[in-house]
Amino acid sequence: MELRGQDVRDLKEWGTPIRDELQAVFTEPVKALAERIDVLVGEKPEIVNDIAGWPPVDCIPYSCHEIPPNLYQHTGVKEPFIPETDDELERFMDGFWQDNLRLHASTPGFHAHATFPEHRANLTETLRRWRQEGREVDLDDWNQYQEAYEAQLRRGFYTLGHNAAVMNIRSIFQFAADRGTFDQAEGRHASYLLASLSSPHRIGLYLRVPEGGYGNDFNEGQLRAASFIINFIEQDREFNADMWQKATEHYDILSKHTLRATVNKILYGVEESASVVVQEGEMSVLAMTSLATAQRIPGLDEPKRVMPQIEKDDLLNKLTLILPLGVAGATSAFGIYFPGMLRHADGHLSFDDATMRRLSEIRDQGTVIMHEEWSNYHARVAASDSPDDIAPPVRTGLTCPVAGSYRDENGAISPGAISTLTGTHRRVHDVVEVGSRIPDRHGIPWQVPRIPLSQTVVRG
Repeated sequence: MELRGQDVRDLKEWGTPIRDELQAVFTEPVKALAERIDVLVGEKPEIVNDIAGWPPVDCIPYSCHEIPPNLYQHTGVKEPFIPETDDELERFMDGFWQDNLRLHASTPGFHAHATFPEHRANLTETLRRWRQEGREVDLDDWNQYQEAYEAQLRRGFYTLGHNAAVMNIRSIFQFAADRGTFDQAEGRHASYLLASLSSPHRIGLYLRVPEGGYGNDFNEGQLRAASFIINFIEQDREFNADMWQKATEHYDILSKHTLRATVNKILYGVEESASVVVQEGEMSVLAMTSLATAQRIPGLDEPKRVMPQIEKDDLLNKLTLILPLGVAGATSAFGIYFPGMLRHADGHLSFDDATMRRLSEIRDQGTVIMHEEWSNYHARVAASDSPDDIAPPVRTGLTCPVAGSYRDENGAISPGAISTLTGTHRRVHDVVEVGSRIPDRHGIPWQVPRIPLSQTVVRG
């Protein structure tokens, strides 16, 4: 299907009112949130590090993270293998499944998906595909994976099983696959850093950062900055109250046009989903930063110069305006990137021409698909006696609805939510401590310290 100029014009017409309302919902509360975080960073960096330094960090190889680390535990065999026939595979899975259910029943952590029957079916299909492709698990990678597994068991908080289960749910990443992401991103990382979040979080249980061009300290700093910001959002009474009020006033738009609310509103309601959207926005900032720093950028060799330059050039906002929603997260999940993506010249970062063509192809493919979704929606509405009962497409247009600049009700233009979160992320990243400076506390994720500020409260 070919991209037409009319497709783009149609999407802008259909999506602009929705995007404008979403901008009005999120931009001002995010700016106020950023100001409170900036005060804490400037006045009490030790508190920032107490929160940011809590999550344990493990190194996980991409080559085997699609399969649970306890996959062979029931066999007594330490070296990984793939059963040679379908009958042998089914018997193997019978043994694994009983062992898997016992593990998740006896170990604290996050167990959704990892104990669902669909996980067994998806994992069986993955192993069958690996056998057909002649794929083997690298023994060194497997041993590294086992070290992380054993460390999680010692700490008493297990997330690797859930991670493997999610990686086997192909529909989660179908959005990115349909837009050609996996064809265009030719670079491949070998491993990533994984950090667990605290149990009450509504956003998820872990963050990941692929190995990149600036070393483990830079990457760990990214993880810990994002972890702190997500924890702050979880605990910030004023921000949660602001978002609850906004969600009450804009219930219809949030319930239909934010992916988090449409997926999770049954679990905790649209009102709480509004705060989770911003936590997810910080995860997107983390994923896009990882994508931008997948390789060392020519002309920008010093790690400490990278984040200030990204903020100065508003790079993540520009990237958000190009890529469809969901693409950056998929690159992090699969460890893929665009080689030679950025260049640094004359004091500025810019996209390499070849990479820009690749990104444009992903964007254009997304536009074609999205136009088809919206066209079908409008056709169904026109033919229906109950048009209000027909759910519109969640995604509102070409890119993230809060990307770009924000125009307030008085016509004043200011940076939007993505730019604001980028600046906040950079400032937190500047002060977080990493590596040997982090005490080996084996912090239990659900016991993350509270932020001792009058305007914050731990959610339960």
